[in-house]
Amino acid sequence: MEWEKLKNSPIFTSAMVRLRFPDDTQIEANFASMEKIDEIYKLIKESLNNPNDDFYLFQFPPAKKIIDLNKNIHDEKLEPSTLLYVKFPQQENNLNLNYKFINDGFIEKY
Repeated sequence: MEWEKLKNSPIFTSAMVRLRFPDDTQIEANFASMEKIDEIYKLIKESLNNPNDDFYLFQFPPAKKIIDLNKNIHDEKLEPSTLLYVKFPQQENNLNLNYKFINDGFIEKY
């Protein structure tokens, strides 16, 4: 039975990941299915105006934190595409709508 299930399920080698920030800006990137969640976190850190900001990723619905950096994209079932929200706990109650999360250098680079 397990073999039949595997045989008939699609095989994905990559995932298109859209990252949405609290100010509704987005980054879209492709990752290999076997890449670690850590690679997504590295991309976000590279993009931030303040790379020292604490953040985590979550999916919705249902709300699920994506925080295990050692799991891969396939294990988290993020393929073939997904939308992940970037959450900054320190700004939960006082979001400055004029704050730019993504630095201009990152935007110019990509």
